[in-house]
Amino acid sequence: MEALKWSDSYSVGHPDIDQQHQQLFSLFAKLQEAIDGPGPSFQMEQGFVQLCGYVKNHFRYEERLMKKHDFPELQKHKQKHNKIKDKLKNYRKEFNKATGKKKDAIIGEVAEFLQEWLQVHINGEDQKYSPYLAKPEASETTAIVQSFGKTGKITTSFVWSENFSVGNRKIDEQHKRLFAIFNGLVKSINSGDHIFGVEKVFLQLRGYVKNHFRAEESLMKKNSFPGYKEHKAKHDDICDKMQKYRKRLNKSNDQEKEDLALEVAGFFETWFKEHIKSEDQQYTPYLKD
Repeated sequence: MEALKWSDSYSVGHPDIDQQHQQLFSLFAKLQEAIDGPGPSFQMEQGFVQLCGYVKNHFRYEERLMKKHDFPELQKHKQKHNKIKDKLKNYRKEFNKATGKKKDAIIGEVAEFLQEWLQVHINGEDQKYSPYLAKPEASETTAIVQSFGKTGKITTSFVWSENFSVGNRKIDEQHKRLFAIFNGLVKSINSGDHIFGVEKVFLQLRGYVKNHFRAEESLMKKNSFPGYKEHKAKHDDICDKMQKYRKRLNKSNDQEKEDLALEVAGFFETWFKEHIKSEDQQYTPYLKD
C-alpha cells in the first residue's frame, strides 16, 4: 500500500485541527506498517481500533469548532462525518464477527477506505471551513503555557480542553481535578508558600491519584484494553516517582523544598502532557459508547 504522508497542502490553518490531522496520518501509517509487516494480527487490530476511535473524537472536536465559528455548511459537513462513522461502525461489526484471514481482509478494506478519506476529505471538504476559523491565541492542544519572568514567578497553568477527553465522563472529571490540584501548586509557589504548597499537593495526591488509577485500570480491564498491563506499569512508575518525591520532601530543608517545588511542577507538566494527552488516549477507542 502506498505510503501517505502529511504535507502543508493538507493544512486548514488552525493548529489544533492540523495537529489532529497529523495524528490521523501517524495512526494510519502505523496501521499500514502493521498490514505490510510480518507481525502478529493483533497489531493490525490494535491499529484499526485506535484509528477508528481517534476519528470519532476528532469529528466531535471539529464540529464544535465549526459551530463556534458559524460555518454555514456545518450540517452538510456533519452528514459526511456521520456517513464515515457509520461505515467504520459497520466495518467494526464485520470485524468482530470475522475470524482468521477474514479479519485481515476487513482491515485491508478499512485501510483503503481511510486512505481515500484522508486524501479527499481533509484536502477537500475540510478546506471549505478553513476561511471561517479565527486563529486561536494559543493552541488548545497545548495544555501548559509557561514562562519565567524577572519576578521569578511561574506563569504556568493547566487548561482543560476536549483534546484531553477520553470519552468517559468519570475519567474526564478526575483528570480535571488533577488539573485543579496542579494549579493550586502553582498558586502556592507564586505566593511564596513553596513548602506548604508542595506538602498540600502530596497530601491531596497521595489518595487521589491512587483512586484515579484504580478507576482507570478497572475501566480498561472491563473494556478488554489489550495494553492494560503496559498502562498499569506506567501508573506504577508514576506512583513510585511520587513516593520518591515524598521521601525527598521529608528530608529537605526550606531552600531544598523550594527547589523541589519547581521540580514537582516539571514532573506534573510531563505527566499531563505525555500521559493524559498521549497514553490515556490509547484506551479511548476501546471504551463502550
